[in-house]
Amino acid sequence: MAAMLARAILGIVAGLALVSPSWAQAPPVSLPPGFHLEVFASDLGGPRFMTLDPAGTLLVSVPSRGRVVALPDKNGHGKPDAVVIVADGLSQPHGLAFKDGQLYVAETGRVLRFHYDPAALKASQPRVIVPSLPTGGHWTRTLVFGPDGRLYVSIGSSCNICRERDSRRAAIMRYRPDGSGEELFASGLRNAVGIAFHPSTGVLWATVNERDWLGDDVPPDLITEVRERGFYGFPDCFTAGGKTFVDSRVLKGDRCPPMTAPSLEIQGTAVPRRVPRQPLRGLPRLLEPLGADRLQGGAGQARRRQGHGRGGLRDGLSVRRHGLGPARGSPGGTRRRPLPLLRPVRPGHLPDHLPAPLTQRLLAGGA
Repeated sequence: MAAMLARAILGIVAGLALVSPSWAQAPPVSLPPGFHLEVFASDLGGPRFMTLDPAGTLLVSVPSRGRVVALPDKNGHGKPDAVVIVADGLSQPHGLAFKDGQLYVAETGRVLRFHYDPAALKASQPRVIVPSLPTGGHWTRTLVFGPDGRLYVSIGSSCNICRERDSRRAAIMRYRPDGSGEELFASGLRNAVGIAFHPSTGVLWATVNERDWLGDDVPPDLITEVRERGFYGFPDCFTAGGKTFVDSRVLKGDRCPPMTAPSLEIQGTAVPRRVPRQPLRGLPRLLEPLGADRLQGGAGQARRRQGHGRGGLRDGLSVRRHGLGPARGSPGGTRRRPLPLLRPVRPGHLPDHLPAPLTQRLLAGGA
């Protein structure tokens, strides 16, 4: 449980992301009183997902460079001692996970399992355990192990809006740790980039990037529980304001197939909430949730903005987001820009083996 908590804390603090020197005019990160934010590591080449190895060292995937790196901080001073290449020559590595001391890496087209040496910070003896995942379109593959010991892999759609020929797309798949026993766990999830299990309930949660080009803030992106055999609407329908709507681009008529309603909607703001309201001002349009972590008790806190409910802090949910802004020189186009947003954790709630300074710094790199 402590290891799971530590991973969640790292996900909260690092936000996967992504302060880029090219976006110097980004909106400032808003922190509660008493919190401080610093860069932990930089110039990594576009880091994406993270995990802690069995010894507590931070590992980060860098898809653009085809590698996984380790950032050891042995003396706990809040800066990595070095950037150590753990594995190289990979094809857009994204999701990372450990099970029984072995490192699992999700490339865009397959899942690899490595023998891992935590002392040398090296992965060796790669073995393909899930071959031939669909490629193209939404390229990220995120993986996580569930309380049942199974491997869960999220696979985004091949398009903005279309009816997929491969049932593994816009879905979350489940496997045995050796890659066998492939089965569809949930579907209708256009691009579930972040997936994590609640440490108490054992329920799977996901952040979902919804379809584009239906209008400003429509449909909202999602943060939702993911239930086995659940269908979450894509491509036929979407949810907005607690109501279900047909996407007439793929489905004719006014009736949606039976679908599971999402737990939370995010509409043009970084603050998760249950009912979409007027977007907060001063943030880029077309925000996309990138990843989420769940924490036990009071360890995880998401700040509520004025006008979006009372109570100040909300327990248990951390969301990392990317922003899309107007593309320079391309009317009507978009350009992905990293948007750093922090959901802090009180230092007093950290596990003893995790250096407190590590939770006060943001992992950064050119995205």
